[in-house]
Amino acid sequence: MCVRVQTTSPQETLALGRVIGARLPQGTVVGLDGPLGAGKTWMAKGLVQGIGTFDPTLVKSPAYNLIHEYQVDSLTCTVYHIDFYRLDRLSLPDRLLFSEVLDRPDAICLIEWAGKFLGDLVPAYLSITVSKTERPDARVIHVRAAGDSPTYESLLRDLHHDVLAPY
Repeated sequence: MCVRVQTTSPQETLALGRVIGARLPQGTVVGLDGPLGAGKTWMAKGLVQGIGTFDPTLVKSPAYNLIHEYQVDSLTCTVYHIDFYRLDRLSLPDRLLFSEVLDRPDAICLIEWAGKFLGDLVPAYLSITVSKTERPDARVIHVRAAGDSPTYESLLRDLHHDVLAPY
């Protein structure tokens, strides 16, 4: 199953991220893909804000740091925001670092440029692809379960029926 949603502005992409983020349980891994400037970081800002009380202006692309860590007020979990953009390959230390973060059951992980390596690190995740359209601020967003996981399929069904259907 794949859910397709169109937004018409960065603010709508942020709002959609908030809606999805509010439904993410601890232990969730979310992969974000799309071309440069598509709105992956806007989506990440919304997801973090939806997960808990957090100022979205503090969410920045971790392209140069690889990982940013956010403590949200309403949960006792950490949100890890990872960016694979600058990586051409994963070294053993990279794999160990990312695996340690991705395997935490008390965390939520958001990974930009997920298509590069995420499938090699986890068996399944929630995939969000943000695509540009002919209109400058409009985006088409596809949400699907990547890999074979009843957890992500169930989350996608819940998002589709309870949340994304009105969009």
